[in-house]
Amino acid sequence: MVVDTCAFLDGIDFSASLDTVDPKYYNKNKVGRATALRIVLNRTTGQVEQRKLFTRATEFPMIHPEYTGRRHSVGFSAGADIDHPDYWTPPQVIVVGE
Repeated sequence: MVVDTCAFLDGIDFSASLDTVDPKYYNKNKVGRATALRIVLNRTTGQVEQRKLFTRATEFPMIHPEYTGRRHSVGFSAGADIDHPDYWTPPQVIVVGE
């Protein structure tokens, strides 16, 4: 089984708000950065693998209800305008995953 999702691998910063976050926040803090993941579960062996689909910070994607549970080849999500493992920004672009 394959699941494409987003996860906060480095945790969530519950203290972040519009009053406390400035541009420097995104360059020094990975906490609160959602990352697109592919999780693969081998239902025979029970082995689970996960890998990042890309290094760009992303928001949680949504699948059109008509396609939920069906095979699909493209997904869309909001994401940071830079694709970098350390630096990130708030969502500013549409990310297409194939």
